Amino acid sequence: MIKVVADKYVNEENKAEFLKIASELIVESRKEEGCISYGIFEDITDSSHVSFIEEWADEEAVLRHGQSEHYKKLIPLLGPLCSKNGSIYRYKTIED
Repeated sequence: MIKVVADKYVNEENKAEFLKIASELIVESRKEEGCISYGIFEDITDSSHVSFIEEWADEEAVLRHGQSEHYKKLIPLLGPLCSKNGSIYRYKTIED
């Protein structure tokens, strides 16, 4: 399993538009083969900091996601609504 955590910092005046686009991204991404979960979460201490937290079956599913039409359409719309650069982290399950 692969987890992706994509941190974003959103200008307050752009938050409603950001969440509207994010909602479409989430709905479409959850339909993808290999998507286990996909959601957005707000930092409890900083409302401008949000994170997409995603779970994917494997690396191939993550790569397909990055090539999907909705991803290529929606992700570029989010950047201009942010106040600074975010980060993307990918994690794999460590099994004993």
